[in-house]
Amino acid sequence: MEITERNIYYLISRLLDDFDNIKKEYSKRLIDEGYGVTAYQLEILVAIGQNPGISLGELATLTKLHITTVEGYVNRLSKKDLVDKKKDPSDFRRVVVKLSIVGEQIIKATPTGYRTKLFEELKFMPLSEKEEMYKVLKKMVFLMR
Repeated sequence: MEITERNIYYLISRLLDDFDNIKKEYSKRLIDEGYGVTAYQLEILVAIGQNPGISLGELATLTKLHITTVEGYVNRLSKKDLVDKKKDPSDFRRVVVKLSIVGEQIIKATPTGYRTKLFEELKFMPLSEKEEMYKVLKKMVFLMR
C-alpha cells in the first residue's frame, strides 16, 4: 500500500494494533501449550531470574511497572509456585523474590518470545538501520505520552 498523507494515520494505527496482537498471541500460545503463564508473567519471571533476591520495588523500577502491578504479578506467580518470596532479613519491610525450581524450568521450557525473535533478527541488520529504528520508536513513545 502506498503511504500518503491521507492513510498514514490508519497505517500507524494498524502497526500499533499489530504490536498489541503479537504479545496477545504469544500469551495465548503460552497458555494453550500448557506453560501456565502469560507473556507479562514470563517477563516478570525472566527479570527475577536475572536478578535473584530482587525486591518488589526494584522489580517495579526494572520493569517500569507500578509497584502494585508488580505485587499482583508476584502474588499470582507465588501461588503457582513459580517464585519464592520472603521478607528481607535485613529490612522486614522489604519483600525479596527469586525463582523457584519450577519457575526456572518454565523459563527454560517456554518457546522463544517475540522480543527474543526481534533481537535475533536485529543482529543481521546494519547498525545504521538499528539506530534509525531506535530513533523512530523513541519518538513514537514520546508522542504517545
